[in-house]
Amino acid sequence: MNTINLYFEYLFTLSNSNWEIFNSKLKSLLFSEKKIVLDFEKNEKHLTLLKNRIIRKYFPAESAYKEFEIVFEGKFASAYDFYITKKKSIYIIETISPSEFICISYSDLQSHYNLTSNENNTVRKASKETPFKKSKLEIALICL
Repeated sequence: MNTINLYFEYLFTLSNSNWEIFNSKLKSLLFSEKKIVLDFEKNEKHLTLLKNRIIRKYFPAESAYKEFEIVFEGKFASAYDFYITKKKSIYIIETISPSEFICISYSDLQSHYNLTSNENNTVRKASKETPFKKSKLEIALICL
């Protein structure tokens, strides 16, 4: 979990007590082979940082898929827009090779916010890297 702590330190100062609370909610997921992490019309249940390897995001299509993003290790790899809105995903997230993720569920994240005094902390600051409006615009442009 040191990877995500270093990432947060790069973005902002996080107190030891806030980090301990947040760290207790994190889980590690390991995929030993190529696998769909989030399928079309499914709900995104985790905010995820890709610890190693590469994933891709693409729209399903009958003849060929439309790939629109490649995510490299150390970056957020979730369908953030669908994580926040609780709507079903309109694209697929797939590992390209064996991959490891560090993730937190929506309910655990809300629990973290309730336990810490600062509402603008931890993942809310980190998630600015993946702006919700930018994501909506990109999807709209690709789906034209």
